[in-house]
Amino acid sequence: MSGRAYRSVRLPVYVVLVWVVVGFVSPILAVVAAVKISSARAADQQAQITRALCAVVVTMDDAYRETPASTAAGRNLQASIAELRHGLRCPE
Repeated sequence: MSGRAYRSVRLPVYVVLVWVVVGFVSPILAVVAAVKISSARAADQQAQITRALCAVVVTMDDAYRETPASTAAGRNLQASIAELRHGLRCPE
């Protein structure tokens, strides 16, 4: 060997702590934030879909309330629509 002496590198404790936080904790926090944002978007999309479906169900149920069905199949459909309206918690 050429006889070079290698010096050991000594880092202060705070440098190591900052490295650990930046290297490990920050990516974990980023993933947690992304999951929360994704969940909020999914909940908002679900609410929009439910509102759109309620608009259709309420229209059909109101029509059946004004003019009740005269056949067995129509009464079954009327009951199913009323049950769907209640299950989706659509306005009365």
